[in-house]
Amino acid sequence: MSIISAHQTLNIKQFSHLPPASTSISHSSSKFSPFSSLASSISSLSTKFTKEKRSSSVVRVSSSSSTVGFSESISEILGDVTIFTAAGESVMIKDLWDQEEGVAVVALLRHFGCPCCWELALTLKEAKSRFDSAGVKLIAVGVGTPEKARILAERLPFPMDSLYADPDRK
Repeated sequence: MSIISAHQTLNIKQFSHLPPASTSISHSSSKFSPFSSLASSISSLSTKFTKEKRSSSVVRVSSSSSTVGFSESISEILGDVTIFTAAGESVMIKDLWDQEEGVAVVALLRHFGCPCCWELALTLKEAKSRFDSAGVKLIAVGVGTPEKARILAERLPFPMDSLYADPDRK
């Protein structure tokens, strides 16, 4: 889950110990564990981030290189990416909240049938009133169709105005 708005710049961190995106990794190999190295890098970055004043951050991971970058503007990264509301209407991600003044919690749901994602959605639903009172927009984006998003919204229940579908895994 990310808290995103438009007023923070962080330095680019090079993860030189990670293999290129085209490299396949065998889980049975004990020589290389990308997850332990990545976890320690993220941990040190997290510590630095929590010690500084919290404001916006947008994380971009490039599949063609081994860098993780941070940018002030979500529109630089997501530009013209279009997703759907749970009602099936097309919407651009950059138009979901006021990026000049607003703050949003963007939760990414692996897919609408995932039990862990339902648990996350339940937690977000329970926290929505606190987000609203703090002026923070809740945005949950799941991989799947708007129809699957509506099923989650109806059965959980989850607020449809905060739920979005990405059927093309953009």
